[in-house]
Amino acid sequence: MLLVPLIQGTLRTSISSETLIAGSMNATVGEGYAFALSIAPVLHQSGVVGSDTIINENLVKPLMNKSVKPVRDGIREIIVGVKEAISYTTIDCDDVGRFDVRNDEDLTDVYMCPEPTVFAGGLYITDSDVAEWIHVSSEVRKMETALIQKDIKSAKNIYLHVSLPMAPQKM
Repeated sequence: MLLVPLIQGTLRTSISSETLIAGSMNATVGEGYAFALSIAPVLHQSGVVGSDTIINENLVKPLMNKSVKPVRDGIREIIVGVKEAISYTTIDCDDVGRFDVRNDEDLTDVYMCPEPTVFAGGLYITDSDVAEWIHVSSEVRKMETALIQKDIKSAKNIYLHVSLPMAPQKM
């Protein structure tokens, strides 16, 4: 269940970032980066070719390269990539829900479920939950950097001192 709010956050920030220009300093670009990094391993492990690349190109690269527009391939591509990948996991699309936020484009054919449910499927997550998971994602990135640099002592220190927040609960 932990992945559900991370997927929801990825999709939410994708929708919010789609209209931004390259080099935007909007907070949703940073949020999208954190959420994308948190679900990228799951997308990669699903075996769906390109699902992790879509997330990387649209949500990770824009923070690292100011000339790259956020969500340049469009929200449809991100939803399709995530949808295909989670179909190979134990995640229930009913829990992810739908994003019924736009009137200018019909996204009915790319909803997470054939018959979309209410957003979040009853899952409640607070801003502090999101902040904690963004912090954890940041620490994971620091640990990854330390390991790439073969700084085992720093990586171990990060591992030992990062506490994971509890998963949000259904109400």
